[in-house]
Amino acid sequence: MDKKIVRIILILVIVCVVLISIMYATRWFAQEIYEDVSNMTPPGPEVPSVTYDVDKAAGTITITSIEGNSDELVWSNVELLESYLDFNATLPTGTIDEGDVITDCEGPVALVWKPSGAIFYPRNIRLIC
Repeated sequence: MDKKIVRIILILVIVCVVLISIMYATRWFAQEIYEDVSNMTPPGPEVPSVTYDVDKAAGTITITSIEGNSDELVWSNVELLESYLDFNATLPTGTIDEGDVITDCEGPVALVWKPSGAIFYPRNIRLIC
């Protein structure tokens, strides 16, 4: 009877070791595939780093600093995100420079960087005029 119990325990241990090995092999294989696919996908266009000064009384947003690819820093690459919220603003034209002012702001303003579709302002700032 003792030999049967030892055999059963030995079989259970072997089954557990095999299952754990399969689990780790599957995880390793999935990680390798993920890394290969990630390396195949080219990175999208980067969103410029920008900071703003919001003047609610005047209804303006002034760009205080901007860093990015100078060839892409044009206002035609920025658009107002239309949503269910009522808001309005007038974007400048031409190149995006420090000191540019977004005028006629009313309510929350959401700007989108067209080349990547990303939001064009720091996440910790809500542009509300």
